Amino acid sequence: MQIPTEITFHGIEPSETVEAAVQRWVARLERMYDRITKCGVVIAQPHKRHRHGREFSVSVVLEVPGSEIATTHARHEDIYVA
Repeated sequence: MQIPTEITFHGIEPSETVEAAVQRWVARLERMYDRITKCGVVIAQPHKRHRHGREFSVSVVLEVPGSEIATTHARHEDIYVA
């Protein structure tokens, strides 16, 4: 079964390669825990910060039976690392 995944981009253009990378990570999550029913991913590039430069932030919300699991924002200058 493939987890329904919604990928949203904020402040950057959508990218098929980034979406494919997200789908690979979601497939890995599904192999670890097969009860995930839905996944939402938000990839954003907030405004430039004086000390940190331009970083990408990624938020993930997983829905499982009876609950939601949300990550804190991961930030990194490389979108694939974030």
